[in-house]
Amino acid sequence: MSEYVVEKGKMPNGNTWKILPDEDPESPREWNNLSTFLFFHKKYTLGDPNPYKTDDHRNWDEMEAEIVKDLKPVAMINVSMIDHSGLALYEGSGAHPCDPGGWDSGRIGFALVSREAAEKEFSTKRITKKIKEKCLAILRNELEVYGKYVNGEVYGYVVEDEDGEHLDSCWGFFELDDCKQDAQAAATRNSPKLDALLETAACVC
Repeated sequence: MSEYVVEKGKMPNGNTWKILPDEDPESPREWNNLSTFLFFHKKYTLGDPNPYKTDDHRNWDEMEAEIVKDLKPVAMINVSMIDHSGLALYEGSGAHPCDPGGWDSGRIGFALVSREAAEKEFSTKRITKKIKEKCLAILRNELEVYGKYVNGEVYGYVVEDEDGEHLDSCWGFFELDDCKQDAQAAATRNSPKLDALLETAACVC
């Protein structure tokens, strides 16, 4: 089966670069995150491990009340997901605009920053409005990055010389533009063959 190439190009030195989907990316939830993702889905394992179970609650409001009591979040949002030609996370508790009937979309849980995490992050026991706003911004950014991971929007690049021999590669890019920029920079470097020719030419001279 042929590989799926997201984008490719050729540099003046003859080297080619191509961007491919990262087939085995590291989950952003393995990073040092400020937020906690409490997601619940029958088909997919999402978010962070947690002790809560939907079967223990009559509805989302009841579960939310227990979570708020336990974790005392300083920032918290509802998170939903649409499962249609890929997965996409979004903020909110209702159906996705592209799926008004809610056949393929709906709430999957909560994203939050606990008071304990905020106090540790900002080295304070006094949680101000400004700190709450920062926590919410960080939470949303971490949700955006995780959403790319869930939907397979993680990339890597491969650089080859004009004979198709591997020169360089790097994986784990969550921004396509960053991946392309690094790929082109790597491809701009001379290939080992060209370096050898230049060294030979210098010796002859």
